[in-house]
Amino acid sequence: MLNNNYSVCVWNKTASAACEDAKKLGARVCISAGDVVQQCDIVFCCVSNCSSAREVLTGVNGALAEIKKGKSFINLTTCEPKASIEFYQLIAMRGGRYLETPLIGSVNDSSDGAFLLLAAGDYQLFEEVLPCLELFSRKRTYVGNVGKACELQVIMNMMCGNFTAVVAEGMALCRKSGVDKQQLFSVFQSSDLASPFLVEKAQMMIGNDGYQPAQKPLKHQQSDLRMAIGLSDQLMQALPVTAACNELFKRALSWGDEDLDMSVVYKAATL
Repeated sequence: MLNNNYSVCVWNKTASAACEDAKKLGARVCISAGDVVQQCDIVFCCVSNCSSAREVLTGVNGALAEIKKGKSFINLTTCEPKASIEFYQLIAMRGGRYLETPLIGSVNDSSDGAFLLLAAGDYQLFEEVLPCLELFSRKRTYVGNVGKACELQVIMNMMCGNFTAVVAEGMALCRKSGVDKQQLFSVFQSSDLASPFLVEKAQMMIGNDGYQPAQKPLKHQQSDLRMAIGLSDQLMQALPVTAACNELFKRALSWGDEDLDMSVVYKAATL
C-alpha cells in the first residue's frame, strides 16, 4: 500500500520489526487499535485467530470504541462465522461498515501477494476497497452476507487438513511396508493427485528440516478442523472423515508440536 501512494497507519499487538520496517517506508506507527481507527477511515485487521480479532475490536483501547459513521472495518482474520456476524452487529450499531475478508494461503503467499480472498458483507465497501485487496491477493470472490465467506473458508481449510492427513497416512503405510518414501513421493508427484500444496506437504514429511518453516502451523490447522466440526454440529451435517482427521491432529498437538508446520501430523500417523 505504501508503494502505491496510500497513507498508512500500522499497529501490532506486540512489538514488531514489521512496524518499524513500515515506519521506514513512511507509515505512521499507532499506539493502539483505537488509535488506528481514529487516524484512518478504512481499517484492516489481520491477526492469528478469532479471539485475537475480538481483543483488537473490543479490548482495552480497542477499535470498536472509535468506530462511528464513516469508519469501515475489514476483517482478514480466520473467524468462526457466528463471531464474524457478532463483529458486524457491534460495528453496525455504532454506524460503521463491516466486511469479512478471510484469506486462503500460506506464509509464502503473504510475501508473494498470492492469497485467495473471500469477501462477505457490505458489497459497496467491497468495491471501494477492491484496489487495496488486489495488492495482496491473486483472486477475490464475493460470496454474500456476513458469515458466508467465513463458512467457505472453514470448508476449504477443512479440506486442506483432510488432504494432508491422507498424504501423511500414505507415507506412514509406505514406511511400514518397507517401500522407500522417496519412491512414493516420486510417483505421487507425477500423478494427477499432485498439487503444489500437497507436494509441499509431502516434501516436508520426507525431508530433514524439522517441519520448518511453518507455512501453516499445526495449531491453526487443528483450530480450522474444530471450527468445521462446530459448523457441522450447527447444521446437523455428518463429517465422519473430518472427525477422524481431527483426532489425528489432536494427537500431534499433544506432543507439543503446535508451532511446526501442519505436515508434522505425519509423526502422529506413524503410530
